[in-house]
Amino acid sequence: MTKGNGSIGDANEIQVAIGDLEGKVVMAFDHQISKLVMDPENARQIGAQLVQSAYTAHTGVKVTDVPAAIKEHTRTTLIHRFIMVDRNLREQGKSPGYIAQTLVDLFLSEVS
Repeated sequence: MTKGNGSIGDANEIQVAIGDLEGKVVMAFDHQISKLVMDPENARQIGAQLVQSAYTAHTGVKVTDVPAAIKEHTRTTLIHRFIMVDRNLREQGKSPGYIAQTLVDLFLSEVS
């Protein structure tokens, strides 16, 4: 699990570990808490880790295994674009090799 710092009120720091375990997202704290108060940056980091852990728990794939440049909405957009390009090239009578090369080039231009 990934560890980070949060704070309770203004005076005490707590340790929080966030990860996935047996298909569930787990937040483990170093002591019992009733309220968690944090600055926006800590909240962003915890939120990002929760999203990563949720993805891993749901899919079994670590987020670090998926290129950060490819977000879900980008993926969906690329799929639709690839379908249109593939259809147009097939209608033009292009060879499968040419179509594959064009799609790979399109993909690489989007993620680099």
